[in-house]
Amino acid sequence: MDRSGASCYVYAKASGMLSKSFTGSRTVNLFSAKSLQELWNLLFTDEVPAVPQTLLAQEIEKKASQKFIDEYSNLVKAYSKPDQILLDLLQWFDYENIKNAAGKLAAQNSSKEDFQKIKPFNILKYEKWPDIAKMTEGTELSWFDKIPSLEEENIFANKVDTQFIKKIWTSVQKLPSSERQVAENIIAKRYSFMNITWAMRLKVFYNMDSEKIKEHLIYLDDAKPSTDKFASEALMILDFKIDSFDDWAKWKYVKLLNGKDDSKFWKLDPSYFETKVQKEFSASMRREFHKNPFTAMVMITWFFIKRDELDNIRKAVESIRLNIDQEQMIRNIG
Repeated sequence: MDRSGASCYVYAKASGMLSKSFTGSRTVNLFSAKSLQELWNLLFTDEVPAVPQTLLAQEIEKKASQKFIDEYSNLVKAYSKPDQILLDLLQWFDYENIKNAAGKLAAQNSSKEDFQKIKPFNILKYEKWPDIAKMTEGTELSWFDKIPSLEEENIFANKVDTQFIKKIWTSVQKLPSSERQVAENIIAKRYSFMNITWAMRLKVFYNMDSEKIKEHLIYLDDAKPSTDKFASEALMILDFKIDSFDDWAKWKYVKLLNGKDDSKFWKLDPSYFETKVQKEFSASMRREFHKNPFTAMVMITWFFIKRDELDNIRKAVESIRLNIDQEQMIRNIG
């Protein structure tokens, strides 16, 4: 279909899919399941596999991811010539797959890898597994041609993440001018929040100093200025003390922090912030989805909404496996 006709079709189909998704107020249903079998029946229509609990947990996550990929791919196929950003977002799975493949090979495990399949939109040559150089040969990831050492693993992962973000940012610039600004705001907000959360975790859980944290952030501009669209907010908090609420009191996102109680002691909680961010971002994506029908924004926002759903499915699986109190989990996800 041409862009206009396909956009009408995609908006209608995507709206129907979202109405059945475990997002927004329906997220709580995921954490009401009392067993992995019950969670399976909630998510899928086919019979629960007769496998051990550990394998069933893995199967739920894998099947949920593949369902997401298949639904998204079918929407993309409605366009005779889809916007590049729509293909690039799907190829996030390729970028994640190459990092996972390298980690597996670094651990000297070359058994058959069960990658998330995005065919026919894939970049990587999965049939060449486990030869990582052959998998990436002739692709935009051709520089990833060896198994990184333990020391190189984080460097390679950061380079992969940075390349992906720059890739989708470049594609956003190719959208019609009427859609470009909204898309830029969505992408910038998403990766700014990711940088902030990562910086918080490195400060609190790894006691990393500011200069070291800067090396782990993702920048849009290779010059890494303090005004970088993706990193500026994360850079701003690097010198804030993690046990002084006053340092954070006037910060842009102070309302997303764990609150200061009546006691004198306060400490930054990155997990709390991450949960609040996920809820806030997902809600904003649902608003943008309906504010921008018949545009590329429908697929872009749908992609991020459904990725958050995947994250919550994984959390639901873990809460059942670890026997975490369900009411507590529901409070944790807001």
